[in-house]
Amino acid sequence: MGAGPWLYAAQAAFSFASEINDYNDGVEAAYIDLANKRRQAALNNNLAYNALLNTNEQEQLFQKKHSLDKYQLHKNIRRAIASRMALQGSVQKSGGSADSVLRNIEQQGLWSLHRKDMNYEIAIRNLQIKRTNIALETESKNNALYNTLKGFPSATGLALSIGGSALQTGIAYKEGRIT
Repeated sequence: MGAGPWLYAAQAAFSFASEINDYNDGVEAAYIDLANKRRQAALNNNLAYNALLNTNEQEQLFQKKHSLDKYQLHKNIRRAIASRMALQGSVQKSGGSADSVLRNIEQQGLWSLHRKDMNYEIAIRNLQIKRTNIALETESKNNALYNTLKGFPSATGLALSIGGSALQTGIAYKEGRIT
């Protein structure tokens, strides 16, 4: 009959140790999960950063190409006008048809420049939209990632669980003594 209290005490001790071990395992798992989520979020952010760098490089290339194309169009307009004036005989020659041909060449060239500017503005706007989409996509991925984050176990829950186990062991011990 003397071994009874020790068995109940051993049962309580093992129950407490098991609950503390489960709590510690839960805390460790939550830290590991958090570290994994942070690594994945960092990877998502690096991918977004690289995509933005690529988009910025595209914009610089568009700017360079646009500048070269505008220069080439101006050059072509001047060449067409000079060639038409050479065909007409002299720079000082004027007249309805000669002036209207020159104005028509210049107008077509300016219209080409306008279309070139409009295409450039559209390309730049597309790159701005692409930047916004990259940022939103990364934010969405990171939000989804952190929404799956496991919570840390409750220390209050551990204390209540240990208290409940102690109470159950005490009740069982008391019932064992009565019977």
